[in-house]
Amino acid sequence: MALSLVGAGLGLAQPLLLQQLFDALTSGSVPLPAVLILTTVVVAQALLAGVESYALARTAHDLILELRTRVSARIVSLPMSRVQRVPQGEFLSRMISDTAASSSVLTTGVFKLLAAVVTFAVAAVLMATIDPILFALSLVITVVATVLSTVMGRLVRSASGRTQAATATLAGSFERTLTALPLIRAYGVGRQQLALIAADASDVRTNAIKVARLGAYMQPVMTLATQALLIVTLALGGVRVAEGSLSLGGLIAFMMYLMMMVGPVSQVGSTFVSIQTGLAAIDRVDEIVSAPQESDLLSDGTHTDLGCAGEVLVELESVTFEYPQASAASATRIGPLDITIRDGEHVALVGPSGSGKSTVFALLERFYEPSSGTIRMRGVPAHDGPLGDYRARMAWVPQNSPPVGGTVRDNLDIEHRGLPDSALLQTLADVGLFASIGGDVLDRPVAVSGSNLSGGERQRLGVARALLSDREMLLLDEPTSSLDAISAEGLSSLLRERAQAKTIVMASHRLAEVRDFDKIIVMEHGRIVDVGAHDELLDRCELYRTLCAQQHVPA
Repeated sequence: MALSLVGAGLGLAQPLLLQQLFDALTSGSVPLPAVLILTTVVVAQALLAGVESYALARTAHDLILELRTRVSARIVSLPMSRVQRVPQGEFLSRMISDTAASSSVLTTGVFKLLAAVVTFAVAAVLMATIDPILFALSLVITVVATVLSTVMGRLVRSASGRTQAATATLAGSFERTLTALPLIRAYGVGRQQLALIAADASDVRTNAIKVARLGAYMQPVMTLATQALLIVTLALGGVRVAEGSLSLGGLIAFMMYLMMMVGPVSQVGSTFVSIQTGLAAIDRVDEIVSAPQESDLLSDGTHTDLGCAGEVLVELESVTFEYPQASAASATRIGPLDITIRDGEHVALVGPSGSGKSTVFALLERFYEPSSGTIRMRGVPAHDGPLGDYRARMAWVPQNSPPVGGTVRDNLDIEHRGLPDSALLQTLADVGLFASIGGDVLDRPVAVSGSNLSGGERQRLGVARALLSDREMLLLDEPTSSLDAISAEGLSSLLRERAQAKTIVMASHRLAEVRDFDKIIVMEHGRIVDVGAHDELLDRCELYRTLCAQQHVPA
């Protein structure tokens, strides 16, 4: 900021020094001190411009770092309902492109604007002092040009926002295509996907051309205004010099100040488009940064201790949930659910596909807030305590078991607790993953999408991660769905053995895996049909008997 103001001050001093020099020359003297001072000021301004350029660039990169850190932190803490509703490409665009565009306005734009305002104001005062008539004429033309640029700038900002939104859509389309690339190739629909990407790219082009068109309209208007101002002022100034109303040095000084005053206005045509683009990017970044965090929505901020005593670990009381925009007949309506999970109890969720088992896990992990009812941890309403403390008691293995990238070691010790290699290797061997991967298993890279692991390997890795955790409750959503029956039975036995003292809640389509669980919850169409042990359900639950008969599960 100070560098910009000092640079502006050095620039403003030059016309006055030049006026004194020319007035002295016209009188026949050669003022060497004035020449030396003018030369010093010019060189100092040039050197200062270089220093300012570096300082602005450094500040811009520092700001980009801060913005990206804040945006990424906010995206990661957004409610799951919003994260799942917005394409990933939209978040990537705001994280990468919009933060970079924002920095140019908040650094270069702000500093240059301040220097321009100071230069404009001081130059205007000095011009009025040198020749009020010439100043009045130049001010009229400058005001007209400024009004036109302001009107055009509003249009540019709106069009720039649409361009950035279209760019985010394009990024999302390309990201989805890369994620599903094997499937796309298998079905031979590459051309169709490319056509969708091309259509999104065309939308970006269309909106970008609108921005360019508005800029093209603005540029000639500003150029004509600048040229007209210079020509008219120079012509009238020449007449006033000939009349003796103004000295030659005064005219030269006035023209230099005019250029300084016109500079900020004339640059509007070339820089206003980028400034408005940056402002549109700031709006998009602010939309993320100002969005409420998940913890704000899922906790009342009282931070009540969730407790560590009591026989009941988790309880769902009259809990209902409905996904947004669910139809009246949709299975996305869940509940009412009344579930009690006791310490050390092994509980199974079974039922046809789409019965709501995965949604129960999402509610238990509090990815979603119930539409009604209460979830309690150790008798304390979960909403009353810190969300992080609540989740710290559960180890979750999702149905598709997505890895987090990095190495096998990074995925196993996801909490960075510094677990010894011996424990990691033993657990890998227990789940049958050591022999599957082989070699230097812990340092083997894992793709972010897990594309270099099979579905079964991803599930084994997820189970190993849960077994290594020190959390008191395991949430296992179809942890063996990608394994053959023999491997699945072996992994289920391992879970019961290794986590015997822990509370387990497990969803499974294979009833043979859970027939020995303490409690089996049978679900259908988002509701609980019956709850009991295997033998009890065989006696009284028709749906459970049907499922067992279909899978040839013995009584």
